[in-house]
Amino acid sequence: MKNTLGVDIGNGGVHSVVMPSAVQFVPEREIPRDYNVVVAVPARLLTFRQLTLPFSDSRRLTGIIKEEISDSLLFPVEDAVWDYISSRDGRILAVIANRADMEDFKSRVPVEYRHMDAEPLALGRVAAASGIKDALLIDMGAQNTLFVGMKDGMPEFFRLIPRGGNNLTSEIEAADSLSPVLAEARKKEAGTEHPVVRRFINDLFVSALISTPFPHEKIVLSGGGAALPGLCDFISEKLGVETVMMPMPEGLSPCRDAVAYGAALYGKHREDSVELGGVVKKEDQPWKVWLALILLPVILLSVSLQMKIVTLEGRNKQFSQKIEVQVKQVMPEALTGSAGMAQMKKEVEEAVNDYNDPGRRVLPLLSDIGNASSPGITVNEMDFTGESFTLKGEAESFEQVDEFRKKLGASFKKADLEEGKTTPEKKISFSLRLEP
Repeated sequence: MKNTLGVDIGNGGVHSVVMPSAVQFVPEREIPRDYNVVVAVPARLLTFRQLTLPFSDSRRLTGIIKEEISDSLLFPVEDAVWDYISSRDGRILAVIANRADMEDFKSRVPVEYRHMDAEPLALGRVAAASGIKDALLIDMGAQNTLFVGMKDGMPEFFRLIPRGGNNLTSEIEAADSLSPVLAEARKKEAGTEHPVVRRFINDLFVSALISTPFPHEKIVLSGGGAALPGLCDFISEKLGVETVMMPMPEGLSPCRDAVAYGAALYGKHREDSVELGGVVKKEDQPWKVWLALILLPVILLSVSLQMKIVTLEGRNKQFSQKIEVQVKQVMPEALTGSAGMAQMKKEVEEAVNDYNDPGRRVLPLLSDIGNASSPGITVNEMDFTGESFTLKGEAESFEQVDEFRKKLGASFKKADLEEGKTTPEKKISFSLRLEP
């Protein structure tokens, strides 16, 4: 079974967990080349939209979801990176990020990665792995506190409150006139016995706009702030709801490893995973594999072209014979007359053959396609019809398809995307039309 490395990049540093062994990964170690590396995108970069639709066809869903989110975003939908999860009863949760924010985040990721996950969904995966289906998940970090609502094992919403453990320390520092170091120590020692801590927790729930009566069976805590003494009992008494720490495999801590563990569970079930612009780095696969993937379609295309050339030659011969019959009826002397007419006929035939011979034009264009291709692009089919190519294949992301199209645009008169959709395997199936 292939190992998956889940990576959580937070204010407290980089945390990582390897599955299926469910152990911490030491950051100083070199990541093995065959690891499937999944990075959790912080919730502060994400927004979400809830939808309920009466069908599950992915092609129809993609278009409708795009239209729905375009009306509510603060930026053009063309500048968005988004994906969605869905339930069997038609519930949809679309997860969206600004493309510029994602590019900035990806540029600062310190590891080579294959997938970009969503932090709220990673937490939902951890809960679901322990059989928790109806709960409010609360991840208390240093800068932010994340609330994730789950129903029937699927995240329904998430809300990020920009207040975390560092803010609580500052409030204790001001209230008790302590240094930052002593305020942090008092927070960890007193926990919910301290009035500032109790007020802070109450304010978090007010800011999160949690419905009343409380809509979930239990509350599940994770993150560094969840280690506050007495926190589970305080929340249980306040809301009258069972409050527990996030269940984790032995050796992993809910206060440190929850998000990384959830990212390591990525892809186990299609319905709980999104792709927010993951890429395969060039080093992730041997060059021989890429060469084979590129050459195989070229070989197949060459065979197809030879067959098309034979067919075109046959059609050209039939066409010439028909033309000859018509010319004989109208201008009998054109085929049997002066040398000038014979020379004109020869020149016309040569010009027609030069124009209709695709073999003379195809090889340079194949070279252009190969130069524009990159790791992650798989070309499955190329069809040459007269004055255009149809190029069909798969990519890791829509961004990669667009980059491929732009590179082709430098060599072709036109390079248009005719079709692009997400496959059940989380690939992007595309069809490009190219005009030399």
